[in-house]
Amino acid sequence: NPEMVKFWGEIEEAVITAIVNEGKTYKFGRFKTKVSNGVLQIRLPSGRVLGYVNPRLVTVRYRKIRTTDSNLLREYEKDSTVNTWRYISSAGKFLPFMSGDKAPEVKEVQHIMYDGLDQVTKQWRQIDIYSGKLFENLCQAVARDCFAEAMVALDKKGYTQVLHVHDEVVIELPSEEDTEEHLE
Repeated sequence: NPEMVKFWGEIEEAVITAIVNEGKTYKFGRFKTKVSNGVLQIRLPSGRVLGYVNPRLVTVRYRKIRTTDSNLLREYEKDSTVNTWRYISSAGKFLPFMSGDKAPEVKEVQHIMYDGLDQVTKQWRQIDIYSGKLFENLCQAVARDCFAEAMVALDKKGYTQVLHVHDEVVIELPSEEDTEEHLE
C-alpha cells in the first residue's frame, strides 16, 4: 500500500529529526515525537506515550559482495541461482535490496537504535529498529487503546466481562434477556 509506505517515511523522518534535535517535538499523522531525558517518546492519539530508551543514530557500513549462495539469497530472492550484488555489514546483516554492477562498493546507512530487552535472550542490549517496526508498534498500541476504551464503555453500560482475548470481550448476560437487544 503506497500510503502505508509513505507513512513509514514520515515516521522515520520525524523520529530521526527528534533524535538529532533533542527536546523539540515533531508531528507525523496524529502522533507526536520528541526525545526527552534520554527517551524517545511517541505520543499516541489517546495521549498515552510509547518510550524507547537511549535512542541514537548509528552509521552502519555495508560492503558490496557478489553471491550465488542460496543461504544468502533465500531471504530476499525467489530464485537462488541469480548471480547478483548484495550489501552486507561486518555483523553479517544484509540491506533488504539487491544492487547492480554500477552500485558503489560501500554504502553507509543510518540505523535507529535504542536500548531494550532482547525478546529471545531476555538480556538488555542495543536494538535496531526501523520505520516498519515503529509503524507496527504504533498500530498495536492504538489497537490496545481502542480495545481498552470499548471495555470501559461495556463496563459503564453494566455488562459483566468474564474474559477478553486479543481483540474480543466475552460478557455474561442472564439467559432470559434478549441478547440482540442488549448488544445493539
